[in-house]
Amino acid sequence: MGTHAYSVAGRCLMEEAAARMRLAPAQTWRAESDAAAIVARYLACHPRLAWVRYPGLPADPMFKQASTSLISGFGPFMAFELEDGSLHWLRVGEADAFALIETIEATIAESS
Repeated sequence: MGTHAYSVAGRCLMEEAAARMRLAPAQTWRAESDAAAIVARYLACHPRLAWVRYPGLPADPMFKQASTSLISGFGPFMAFELEDGSLHWLRVGEADAFALIETIEATIAESS
C-alpha cells in the first residue's frame, strides 16, 4: 500500500466532501452519498484493489471525524488503488451505482 497516497487521499476526500456538502442541495447530496456508499462498499470487498478510501466506510481512518462533521451522508468522493499501483479518484453522481460498478469493473479488467 502506498502509505503517502493513502493518507493524502483521505485528507483530500474530506476537504472535497466538506466543500461539496456546503454547496450542494440537500437532496442531491443525499442521493450522491447513497450511490457512493454502494460503490465504496462493493470496492472495499474487491480482491484486485489494494485499498479504498471513502469516509463512510467504518474501516476508513476518517470515519469517526466524517461521522461528526458531514451531515446527511458521507459525500460522493472516493479514491482507490488497484493492485497494479494505479490510483483512481472517483466522484459518484446521482447515476445508477450498479452501472458505475460495471464501468469500474471494465477498468479493472483492462488493467490486468
